[in-house]
Amino acid sequence: MSFDKENLLRKPTEQALANAGWEFEREAIIAPGRFRITGESKREPSQSADYLLRFNGITLAVVETKYGSVDLNAAIEQANSFARRWGLQFAIATDGARWAVRNLSSEHVRISEAPPSPEELICQADLPLNSDGWGLAISAKPFADKAHPSPLRLYQEQAIVATLSHFEKGNRRASLLMSPNVGLTFTVFQLI
Repeated sequence: MSFDKENLLRKPTEQALANAGWEFEREAIIAPGRFRITGESKREPSQSADYLLRFNGITLAVVETKYGSVDLNAAIEQANSFARRWGLQFAIATDGARWAVRNLSSEHVRISEAPPSPEELICQADLPLNSDGWGLAISAKPFADKAHPSPLRLYQEQAIVATLSHFEKGNRRASLLMSPNVGLTFTVFQLI
């Protein structure tokens, strides 16, 4: 498919997402490609999802778009694998006319003619977004300084949400484990 045709097909999808109230990131990279020991290219192509859906800065779902006569079930399976890899609760697929939404907690799939609103997914989410105090803390904008001008990485965002969710459940202590040199100090700083 040509670049112009692909962009033309994306416009209705992006308009539908914007009308539903979503903030979204287009062509979100899941992971860089694996290194190859042999062959011309040293790295395989990276995998990327068509869209990551955010509401108040919290990533809630991944969207895969497949246009034409592509089976919507195949698209939802691809979105499902991306959502599981990222640790998200919702996988969404669209063929331009229909939207399939899978809640990974219940494995329930719902098909509709419009994308779900953020409020619909938040009601089904296992996150304390509506609780007193913690919902505001979770949706707060991250602190940025000169040393870290870039936004939080997805795994940092997930660590923050998981930690605040842990506290919201009444726990008084938490342990946050991350690999070296992935921004642990910066992530913990966001919690203070």
